[in-house]
Amino acid sequence: CMFRAARQNRIFQDVVDQIQEAILGGTLKPGDMLPPERELKETFAISRGTLREALRVLEQKGLIKSGSG
Repeated sequence: CMFRAARQNRIFQDVVDQIQEAILGGTLKPGDMLPPERELKETFAISRGTLREALRVLEQKGLIKSGSG
């Protein structure tokens, strides 16, 4: 799997860093879909709120687009 469980301090930031590294490192390419929310929550071992916070940050950085937006 491309991700690991998130560290506990500033958990959402760890998730942001991992997904950002996957994008910048070419593991995730433009147009690729992220795994489903449930799968990401299980992989990172985080809550839905934490995941959403991380995804919001990535969207603000212009690294991802939400499916609804």
